[in-house]
Amino acid sequence: MIRVGGLVVTMALVLLVGGCGGSSSSGLTKQQWIAKADGICKDAKTQIAAIPAPTSITGLVSEGQKALVITQNEFAQLRGLAAPSADAATIKTMLDTAAQEIPATVGLIAIAKTGDMTKIQQYEASKQPIIDKAKQLAKSYGLTVCGG
Repeated sequence: MIRVGGLVVTMALVLLVGGCGGSSSSGLTKQQWIAKADGICKDAKTQIAAIPAPTSITGLVSEGQKALVITQNEFAQLRGLAAPSADAATIKTMLDTAAQEIPATVGLIAIAKTGDMTKIQQYEASKQPIIDKAKQLAKSYGLTVCGG
């Protein structure tokens, strides 16, 4: 959460890519895939948590950009995991849903650059369904860190 002028802006758009990833090749069991994915998400969340919380809208832009880079790297790692063959469609759906979060985060940063807190909050609220869907899919598959 980011506090700007006493208002709270949820940075879940930046924090969550969790619950996504996989390729169509076999190799990992479902439990192995979940363990590896949750490990990737844990590392990314730790890195993002280390970014100082912005205290201004300008800070929201700069810190949001840092978190975006971490999230993009996390997403690339998750996509690189070999999904269990039987779960390829499920993982593709998670991946496709989570993929919507990257441009949504870029959009949030762009709106933050305008300095208009009302627009920032409206945009963030309009993107919340993407986050909720990604979390739901991740939890349904068995992910705990990525879906949290």
